[in-house]
Amino acid sequence: MSQLQARKVALLTTMHKSDAHAAKCAKLGMEFDQEYPDDYAEYVAANKEYQEVERRINNLEFEISLEDEEPAPAETTNNAEEE
Repeated sequence: MSQLQARKVALLTTMHKSDAHAAKCAKLGMEFDQEYPDDYAEYVAANKEYQEVERRINNLEFEISLEDEEPAPAETTNNAEEE
C-alpha cells in the first residue's frame, strides 16, 4: 500500500509540472497538446497511471475493510444429546 501511495505522489508531481504551460495555454486560448506536445504526453501518461494506482488503492482499502468486518471464527462446541 505504501508503495502505491508513493507512486501516486510521484505521478501527481509529474502532472503538476505541466500546470504552468496548461494555464498559459488556457489564458491565451491555445491548445496545450499542440503547443507543448511532450508535456501533454507526459501528463496524459501520468494521469492514466494515476487513475490505475488510485483504483488499486481503493480495491485494497475495500479488501482490508472486508477483512476487518469478518467475524472471529466461532468456537466449536459439542452439543451431543445424552441418552
